[in-house]
Amino acid sequence: MRLFAAFALFVLSLALVPGPSFAITLDDGETYVIDDAFTYDFDDFLVENGTEIIIDPGGRVATTQFANYVFTASGASIHLNGGTIGGWSRWQLAGTGEFLMTSGIMDTSAFALVGSDPVIDLRTPIDIGPDTPFRLLGGTWNRTAANVVDTPLFEIGPDVVLPDVEFADLDLLDVELATVQTGNWGIVTVNAMEEVGAVFRWNANTEVLFVQSGPAATIEGGTIELFETVGDTAIEGGTIELLDAFAGGTTTILGGEILEMDVKGTSTVVVEGSGFNYPNGPIGDSMGTLTGTLLDGTPIAAPFTRSSRAQIMVVPEPGSVFAISGAIFALALLR
Repeated sequence: MRLFAAFALFVLSLALVPGPSFAITLDDGETYVIDDAFTYDFDDFLVENGTEIIIDPGGRVATTQFANYVFTASGASIHLNGGTIGGWSRWQLAGTGEFLMTSGIMDTSAFALVGSDPVIDLRTPIDIGPDTPFRLLGGTWNRTAANVVDTPLFEIGPDVVLPDVEFADLDLLDVELATVQTGNWGIVTVNAMEEVGAVFRWNANTEVLFVQSGPAATIEGGTIELFETVGDTAIEGGTIELLDAFAGGTTTILGGEILEMDVKGTSTVVVEGSGFNYPNGPIGDSMGTLTGTLLDGTPIAAPFTRSSRAQIMVVPEPGSVFAISGAIFALALLR
């Protein structure tokens, strides 16, 4: 139904609270289409119980005042389909609904109080999860900071426009499937993706990417200034200016451009390809330059440093499971 035609319906669910603030709730399981400007002065705007809001072209959902409002979707679905979400609200998504953006503009901000002065904070994140799929497939997402916790799907497609914000940070925790294909990010943290079948794929630019995850973490593209890894990861593409494997796990390099490697702790870096200047197996030098051709055909000429317990393994092409297993077995014998 159209939201304005149904305005009297959801006014019935308006919950007044003491003082000048109040909240509004949509919880009847209906579908509301917004195709005109809709502003609200509510401290809390709650959508739940299977209710769906579709924001079509011409539609705009925004607060009218400079205040720290909260828009909460719990077990509800929000579809930004050509309209605009704006204003000064903080968004919190939870439950089994979905946030889907296929076109339009997500452009909200929030503020924090420093002493008695309000300070605009464009980086105040959207809180996503638990259990809420979050899919950005098109449009412009100006709100690039996000906290993502225990979410089955976090997806940013290649057609999404994200501004080049210096502190566009992303924090992923216990996400079953995360795919980021575009954007210029500041600090991206991926923690504890330990669910069976969890997948993380990265194909975007970032200053710092820190991954502590299971063996399904894959770097596919983008330019990463500093890639810090603690868990098991695979590098298939992109440009990594510094690979810092510093506390354990195995990083397998299959392709991409690796400019420098620092391998510390009990970490292992497996490099697959051909024509290397080191023989197959573990490299004994603590520092040097590894040259050759990676499995995808990209040349490598990467200076490296290696601590005493860390290993850099050279695996010949083709990089079969048996070749990797044999190399790791040889490493175990050395240890």
